[in-house]
Amino acid sequence: MINWLVSFAAGLLMGCVLTVCVAGIIWFLWKTSIGRRRKGRMILKIWMPEDLDFQGVFEPVLDRYASSYSLLLVKTIEFGTLCEIRYLVRPKEGIDQKEFMDEIRKRNGNLNIVMIPSSSYYNQRYSS
Repeated sequence: MINWLVSFAAGLLMGCVLTVCVAGIIWFLWKTSIGRRRKGRMILKIWMPEDLDFQGVFEPVLDRYASSYSLLLVKTIEFGTLCEIRYLVRPKEGIDQKEFMDEIRKRNGNLNIVMIPSSSYYNQRYSS
């Protein structure tokens, strides 16, 4: 009877120690913001006709509406008839996203424009 009670107490003690350790790790991560999603970064996917020159077309719009941006990818799609351009964009605070999208739409021939939060993009990097 005593062996069973000692084993039970040891198991209970180990469970408590493990719980305190996990809680400590979670508290540390919460206080240091490690692993927290960075706010504001978006992936901007723009489709445009392949025969249009994309270089320099979107930079004035991005300068106006984004605090920072970088070109990630340029590839042809739809059997070479369209170009897909991907930017990593940090929109400026307080901008009207509809105006931002409309300005891009004016320059890409009213084709698809997609804005994706960057964390979901990195989970499926460069997938179609």
